[in-house]
Amino acid sequence: MLIILIIHLFTFVLIGFGLNGWLVYVWKVETYLSGILLFFISIKKHKRIAFYTSFYILAPIGIFLARLADGILAGLIGSLLLAFLVPPTYVLADKNYQIRREFTGFLGGCCSYTIKENKLWLFEKTVAEFRSVHEPTEISKLEVVKNIYAVIHYKPEGKKDSTLVLLNQ
Repeated sequence: MLIILIIHLFTFVLIGFGLNGWLVYVWKVETYLSGILLFFISIKKHKRIAFYTSFYILAPIGIFLARLADGILAGLIGSLLLAFLVPPTYVLADKNYQIRREFTGFLGGCCSYTIKENKLWLFEKTVAEFRSVHEPTEISKLEVVKNIYAVIHYKPEGKKDSTLVLLNQ
């Protein structure tokens, strides 16, 4: 499972094409839980694999100790260790496209979004990334025009507001 996740990471970073977000999230959780189980199985035998799997036990302890220390250290360590286990945050979905809020860590700025295009049921492709001053709850509509650009409409508060995003094809 870990090898599949690493291959997915490389293909996703290099070409923006990967597996469905929820499928990857389920694999990450299963990998984490199997790492914890493997730690308890291999700790009695004192094998090298116990050193590797100790990460799965020490990560939550490290996050807890950093939280006790408070401040920036807790944000940095927590963001680094929890980035792999944060589920995808869907903001809005269209027929073939969806807007997702990206995890930027606990100290990251607001409102980084990606637009993903569904390919079959199992795959998705990142077609655009954008930042906005609007919160995810303010996004009301996604309109994709001829697979060239997308218009993101926001909930009106006195005036209509929208963002135009060019799609990578």
